[in-house]
Amino acid sequence: MRSEQPRHSKKALLVGLTLFGLLAFLLRFAPEHIAGCYDVEFRHRLSKLTQRVQPGQSYQLLLGTSRIAYGVRPSAMGVVQSPYFNFGLPARGSVESCLVLERLLQLGYRPSRLIIEFWWPLFAPDRDTRDWGPILSLAERRQLAKWRAKPQPSAWEGWQGDLDWPIRLLCPGLEPAYDTLRVDCDNWGYTLEDRQVIGAEAQEAARRARVSHLKNLPQLGQDPLYGRALSQLIATAKRENIPIVGLRGPQSDDYSSGYTPQQKSQIDQFYRNWASQFEGWIDAQTWGENEDFFDGVHLNRDSVDRFSAWLGERLKTENR
Repeated sequence: MRSEQPRHSKKALLVGLTLFGLLAFLLRFAPEHIAGCYDVEFRHRLSKLTQRVQPGQSYQLLLGTSRIAYGVRPSAMGVVQSPYFNFGLPARGSVESCLVLERLLQLGYRPSRLIIEFWWPLFAPDRDTRDWGPILSLAERRQLAKWRAKPQPSAWEGWQGDLDWPIRLLCPGLEPAYDTLRVDCDNWGYTLEDRQVIGAEAQEAARRARVSHLKNLPQLGQDPLYGRALSQLIATAKRENIPIVGLRGPQSDDYSSGYTPQQKSQIDQFYRNWASQFEGWIDAQTWGENEDFFDGVHLNRDSVDRFSAWLGERLKTENR
């Protein structure tokens, strides 16, 4: 009897490892992962979208950075036949916007029009993208590798990322950085940033933000990752016959007044180069007053509805 116990233990261990490996292999190719199953920010907004829009139903998709996520309330954009949904993601840029669009298309949520906001500081090569692995499918990691200019991880590191999925499925909460929702949103994707800062404090915040962003201006466009992702987003929209409107977000005079003429020229040229690739283009950089921003680039709480209404009116005349 004693001699059989180690044999049973080894058999159980072998069966367990086999099942674990099979689960890892299946999850590697599961459609849910292609659609962002382990991206908690994506899942959260997707759950809101599915409550309001059915697959195949017409809607207009807003993509972009925190300036869209915190700055545009679809319910304040006016009455339209095809409703808006805000899929802006804080601290994310063109790579994530491209992945969001492709995931939604895979799930059958094809927008009737796409509005994409992008911001030049997120095109500088200072962002660490190595931690994206656990929220990307295998196909998405391969796509990211094509966009990058630097050497890629080894094959083992790729499989290591695949093993993250069953581990996190069996042990939810093991990686709080990926498994914890950072910000909530309303039923149309708007993320409330409950700040109302004006006067000297807002002016100083704008100055600090500008100084921080301009440090990366000399490297603008040197890393092809973000430009290739935006180009892929545009190509995907055109392939699907989705009209696309580009948006340059607003900023305060306190923020933009610190640009030198050369810096302003470089940034303006960056946007002009991209604007020509969209069916419609809205330049909102001069919208509002200093009092509308709490840090020069993000809108105060009391200004969101006014900007949303303005944007809604502009969109009525763009790409029609």
